Amino acid sequence: MRQVSKHIGSAVMFLAGLLILLAAVSALLVPKTNAAGGGMRDPSANGILGEPANTIDVLFLGDSESYCAFVPLQLWEEQGITSYCCGTPAQKLCYAQTFLKKCFQKQAPKLVVLETNEIFRNFSAVDSLLQGSKLPILSLFDYHDRWKSLNSRDLNPGVSYTYMDSAKGYRFSATVAKASTKGYMDPDNQIARIPTKNYLSVETMKQFCELHNARLVLVSTPSTVNWNMKRHNAIQELSEALQLEFLDLNLMPEQVPIDWKTDSRDKGDHLNYFGAKKVTNYLGFYLAETGVLKNHKYDIQYKHWDAAAKEFSETIAKASTRKINIR
Repeated sequence: MRQVSKHIGSAVMFLAGLLILLAAVSALLVPKTNAAGGGMRDPSANGILGEPANTIDVLFLGDSESYCAFVPLQLWEEQGITSYCCGTPAQKLCYAQTFLKKCFQKQAPKLVVLETNEIFRNFSAVDSLLQGSKLPILSLFDYHDRWKSLNSRDLNPGVSYTYMDSAKGYRFSATVAKASTKGYMDPDNQIARIPTKNYLSVETMKQFCELHNARLVLVSTPSTVNWNMKRHNAIQELSEALQLEFLDLNLMPEQVPIDWKTDSRDKGDHLNYFGAKKVTNYLGFYLAETGVLKNHKYDIQYKHWDAAAKEFSETIAKASTRKINIR
């Protein structure tokens, strides 16, 4: 019996030591800044962590469809609305949930817009553990490849999130690649399947938003590659069940007149800047009409937005002087 107890004690001590070691290594590997140079993944999306507290009124979440369609600085110029696009490539809802909670630690957005393409991206228990929980000790697995770039700054356990993305998460492209519209949004009564975990994730996000006095809105951005009536029907059913606002811009050609000969950067998968302008123009009026957003254009606290808008305008001007890349 004593021998068994001795073995159990040794095992417990070994596990405790292992956990302490993992925690120490994880604390070393976790990025200490939110800029690319500090090892932070998706610095464009994580730039929101450097924004002044309580200055972002609209938060955009989603996969690459979101950061190709929503132009925060256009919303600023046209409506005085402060927004940020926290979209990341192939984003899954477990990560969106984590990002939502992370943003609310410093910001108090009144509206959260979830681009719906990622609702159909399944995620595993491992995804949920690594991307969803974000326990500090799991940074070892999330950032295990950072050991090559460690420096003296990483010895300090504190973090300093001061980087601000000048485009507020939007990723500019003036590339034009004509899209085929064959079969796009053809009538169909079938309903695409939404994974149960994803359904529950959207419900959890809604509850979180309501708890923090924010409104969750579902938006489907135009895409001939990713969107169809089956998916529309599924999101319509989901929105009605959870009592969420739902805008399908694929079915609004008058309000959002996408020209698939000129408005896609990659043959209908994502919008280029010309298509994103049309989406953002309509969305700006929609957001303004909610009556819950302020126009901050003349508020001195938001002067840095004017500087960012000027830089963005220069980016557009440079692109217009170059030959547009047509594929």
